[in-house]
Amino acid sequence: MPFVESLCIVGKALELEQGGPEAARDWALAQIRSILFPGLEPQGTPAMNGWSKMEGFSGSASYPAPGFASARKALSAPTGRILWAGEATSVDNATSVNGAITEGQRAAREAIKLLTQESRRN
Repeated sequence: MPFVESLCIVGKALELEQGGPEAARDWALAQIRSILFPGLEPQGTPAMNGWSKMEGFSGSASYPAPGFASARKALSAPTGRILWAGEATSVDNATSVNGAITEGQRAAREAIKLLTQESRRN
C-alpha cells in the first residue's frame, strides 16, 4: 500500500490540522499532483497527528541552522543511562522515517553493548 508522509511547517500545518485529515490529504495530493503525478487519486482513509493538541508539544519542528548539520551527532550522545534516537539524530538520513529507523537500531545496539558490559562487571 502506498504511503505518503507530509510535514508542513508553521502556519500551514496548523491550518491543515484544523481542517482535519481529509483537508490535509487533499492539500498533500494537490502538491504531489502538481509536481509528479497529475492523475494521482486518494487511497484509503487519511490519518494525522495534531501536535497543537498534544500536551507538551503545542506544535513543533526542529532543524539545525545553516552550517550546523553536524550538531545532529551531538544530539545522539547519551545522557547518563539515557540513549537518544530519532530522525533528528541521524547525520545521513535526517528528517526521514529511514533516519528514525536506523537511529533506533543504532541506539538498540548501544543499549545491548552497555547492558552486556554492565552484566560482565556484576
